[in-house]
Amino acid sequence: MEWKELLGEGEVGAFTVIHAPPTQMTGKTPYTVSIIRLNEGPALTARVSEEVQIGTKVVAEFKKEEEKVVLVFKPLGSISP
Repeated sequence: MEWKELLGEGEVGAFTVIHAPPTQMTGKTPYTVSIIRLNEGPALTARVSEEVQIGTKVVAEFKKEEEKVVLVFKPLGSISP
């Protein structure tokens, strides 16, 4: 096994909108969690910052939330606030 740098671009394979969150996400609902299929092959589960549909092209970004940095995907071509 070896490290491989990924571009962070992919496609939404499935998603759900969370309305009843776990304790650490209280007050942040609703939010979307999606299975992202990266262009290089691997798939992962991650939050998505905007409304998406299956097949939406997305790109990874890192956002600072409170005291930590989290991985969030956004639709390709959207502008971050």
